[in-house]
Amino acid sequence: MSQPSPCFLNPESFPKLGGPYKSVRLFQKALGGTVVSPTSDREETMQTADQCNTKYIYTSQQHWLHGETKRNLEHLLSQASLVSCHQIFRGHNIVCRDIARRHKIPYWAVPHGSMDPWVFTYGRLQKQLWYNIFGKNYFKEARFIILATEREREKMSQRYNGDNMRVVYWPVEPLDITNREAHRQNFRQQLGIPPESRVLLYFGRYHSMKRPMETLHAFAQARLSENTHLVMAGIDYDVSQQQLLNHKESQQIRNAHILGPVYEEQKLRLLFGSDVYISLSIRENFNHTAAESMTAGLALILSPGNDLQYSFPQGNDFGWNLPSDSQETIIESLRMLDKSPIEKIHKKGEAARQWALDTLSVERFQEKLRSLYQQSLA
Repeated sequence: MSQPSPCFLNPESFPKLGGPYKSVRLFQKALGGTVVSPTSDREETMQTADQCNTKYIYTSQQHWLHGETKRNLEHLLSQASLVSCHQIFRGHNIVCRDIARRHKIPYWAVPHGSMDPWVFTYGRLQKQLWYNIFGKNYFKEARFIILATEREREKMSQRYNGDNMRVVYWPVEPLDITNREAHRQNFRQQLGIPPESRVLLYFGRYHSMKRPMETLHAFAQARLSENTHLVMAGIDYDVSQQQLLNHKESQQIRNAHILGPVYEEQKLRLLFGSDVYISLSIRENFNHTAAESMTAGLALILSPGNDLQYSFPQGNDFGWNLPSDSQETIIESLRMLDKSPIEKIHKKGEAARQWALDTLSVERFQEKLRSLYQQSLA
């Protein structure tokens, strides 16, 4: 009989989920085991059925799991050594706690930033009811609550401040910089950007929370020199590439390059061809693309909503950590970038890279997670 292994419970666990999907795969890589995913998307399930060690269970909706869906979940989870339960405010949290109690299995709660006070600014009544009726005990009975940054713990402490919270920085795979200069040249030739120009990069989903339209608008309002370009690359969400292109054309914004999604070799060219990564997001619990950009040697412009910046060492010189979301503050940072010598920008990027390689290493993440796993089974 095989030894029990962990299960990672994550609704709608497909690449389009973004951060939580990536994080769950990293948990699975560290500990082994199976991803179990309740889903209402039969078409997506068919397209991703060959994914390694992921079992999809169909449900008509996510807020109340019952009947065959619940029975199938219990069959899988009751055999686990531990259940790592990802995301909150859905029916799988209730099922996880119920199965864990009846089968005496430890579970982790991984909220992925959803206890951020900003999340409670919409759907507030429903979420507050969930927390008061169920969530408080769900977190209290979890063996550990796994959080991505110290800032996430601070925010969660405003509602729940138990001693079972643990911070484990999500890791980032270091990029191979061997051919960095060749990628840089190819990328800039492709877009017609001069080699000496500064390139500001927006990279991620075109999601209104990430403020892609506001990023393009701020770039235009800053009225930067001819030597500074903005490149935007992402997957359509509630903002589309076409909307951004339309705005660029209607406002006659120069030096802005609006791309669709990029992968593999194209992604390496994008990262190595840029100098500064920008995120004006309202909320980023970790921000995988920011971390990945750091390993490419990019300096940073980060809004206060980027929790990762609060983990940087005091007095760091990784770029520009914005004190507010005001238009004036954003424009000022862009103008400072515009006037900075390219050598100084690259020095900031290299400092960011060295910090990320050390603090956000895969080895450190796996060691911490495995230690917590052993503590959970003891």
